[in-house]
Amino acid sequence: ACPWWATAPTFASDTSPVDLAMASGIGSIGETPVADRLEKIEVDTMFIANTSNGLLIKTWQDGCGYARKVKFANVVMKNVSDPIIIDQYRSEHPIPCGSTAATRTVAVEKIDYVNIAGTSASKRAVTFSCSDVVPCRQVSLKDVNLKRLSGRGASAYCRSASGKAAGVVVPESCLAGARAAGVEEQ
Repeated sequence: ACPWWATAPTFASDTSPVDLAMASGIGSIGETPVADRLEKIEVDTMFIANTSNGLLIKTWQDGCGYARKVKFANVVMKNVSDPIIIDQYRSEHPIPCGSTAATRTVAVEKIDYVNIAGTSASKRAVTFSCSDVVPCRQVSLKDVNLKRLSGRGASAYCRSASGKAAGVVVPESCLAGARAAGVEEQ
């Protein structure tokens, strides 16, 4: 749990989508000892090309707060190294994945990816690298179609992430609880 004194304003968009301008990610959540609260954020209609990250949510491993009710919709990508990524393991002093040393982390939940298409520059097009302490919950993939730039099949990787998949989802969803489950081979 976050310290009782760790409070900060909630960042939200109740009536209109948040304009992230050239950015396509939400990062450094939980970097300070103050609880970060991000919710009701919508990114709609975007073209992303020739970048390292596409739709990114990155949190600090021992941070506190939450990122929830985030929707990425109607996005086309071309030659993006990590098209869809949630990473709860950002840290100045990395704590090995699966370590019990991390006692808290920023909660990530109710994240929707709708109508996302395009090409990945890397084999892995979808990465949900979530905390064992506070897993990613209620992540949904609907009509996601990401293939490798080379034309070969892309893959998905999930760690401690659950949710659902609907419509055509390529690469096949690895989310726990999704209708199509498959974990990337290591």
